[in-house]
Amino acid sequence: ALREPPRPRTTPLGVLRGVPSAISGGLRLGGRDALIRRLLMTAGAAGTALSALELLTPGRAAGITGAAESGAVLFAGLAAAGFVCSALGNRLAPAVARLAGGSERAVQLSLMGSVGGLLVLAATVSSGSAPALVLTVAGYALVYLGLGAAGPSENDLLHRRVDASGRATALSVQSLALQLVGAGGGLVVGALPSGPLPWLLAAAALLVGALLWTRRSTPA
Repeated sequence: ALREPPRPRTTPLGVLRGVPSAISGGLRLGGRDALIRRLLMTAGAAGTALSALELLTPGRAAGITGAAESGAVLFAGLAAAGFVCSALGNRLAPAVARLAGGSERAVQLSLMGSVGGLLVLAATVSSGSAPALVLTVAGYALVYLGLGAAGPSENDLLHRRVDASGRATALSVQSLALQLVGAGGGLVVGALPSGPLPWLLAAAALLVGALLWTRRSTPA
């Protein structure tokens, strides 16, 4: 069995005291390294897209079915399908990286796929026809598939760029960027009038995240 080396004892108060220093350490890391900065900004863009998707989909599902109760059932099915598509994207990530010629290009290619899914959702928001509904489901799946495919390549870049001592901090700040920027993006999306505009805003945010990877980074 693999044995875990002993760790120093700590208390909940000690953990809380370490949070500000961990966050500041991660931000300093992003400030020094352009690749880490891109990863953090990409996480924020993905957070905005996910917030928009989770905020707008329940109402859209209710509009499709004609009732809030049946819409909730449809949304539950879509959410489950989203997890499946995300897992499938994770599974396809190595193949995407080989096809794209590296992790950086794979991140961009995957995010562009998600942007395409959001644009499909924007284009079909006002239509209730059967083809539009099929495209809506396909667009929803494509968003999660692309984000799922981008994740392992982002983790690979982070793993190669940050040593073991700072990796946990970098991952924590990356998660924080996704959640905080996503929360802010959700507030903006929620304030917009219904229709294609909120979906287009989410697509634009994710497009910015994808375009960050147009130029390859220099080795550390």
